[in-house]
Amino acid sequence: MKFFLFAIFIIPITIFSQSTNDVQFWNETVVSIPIIKSKDKNGKEFDRLSGQIIGIFRIGKNSIQLGDKRIGSGFDWRVSKFLSLQPSYIYRAENSRGGGRLYESRIRFAANLQKDFAKIRLRNRNMIDYRQRKSRVTDPTFYRGRIQTIFPQKKFDPYVMNEFYYELGSKKITRNRLFFGFNKKINNNLTADTFYVWQKNRTGTIKTVHGFGINLRIRIG
Repeated sequence: MKFFLFAIFIIPITIFSQSTNDVQFWNETVVSIPIIKSKDKNGKEFDRLSGQIIGIFRIGKNSIQLGDKRIGSGFDWRVSKFLSLQPSYIYRAENSRGGGRLYESRIRFAANLQKDFAKIRLRNRNMIDYRQRKSRVTDPTFYRGRIQTIFPQKKFDPYVMNEFYYELGSKKITRNRLFFGFNKKINNNLTADTFYVWQKNRTGTIKTVHGFGINLRIRIG
């Protein structure tokens, strides 16, 4: 537990002042609305198919001072205990320092795998992310692979997570993210995820990002 607290609160104190680095705050809020409900073999009810409303906001010191705002929607279809599918659409608008603007549409499809063991829970997300950019020439497509190891506790669940971006056009890994955080179930309809993320970019001006964030999952119905 001390390791997670160290990673979230102590490591980022060594913040960089160079223009190639940035410190950012991240938030993603997902509102889930059940459409189809089912019961498992033990008679416990769960959401088989849910609609999702997605809102994302980021603000930084060097690269996105005026904000990176995203809004979208999608579905979460729980195929089985081990597999769920998530198609979604995201519209992004970013106003950066110096007056630069970026607008893009993202069409995403994710397959999520999960396996529970005695002391840990493993999650693997495999996403195809197509981006149609209105202010740039290229429209890249990424494969995003994410592996999360969760250590369930009584009051909250610490985790470590790694995600990489592989651009299908250039056939190169362009970004890697390492997360340290914990999930807290507030009640049956609200979960909070507090985290620190270290991001390494292989393209663009900003090479390293230190991010702090809190994500919310809200269930209605």
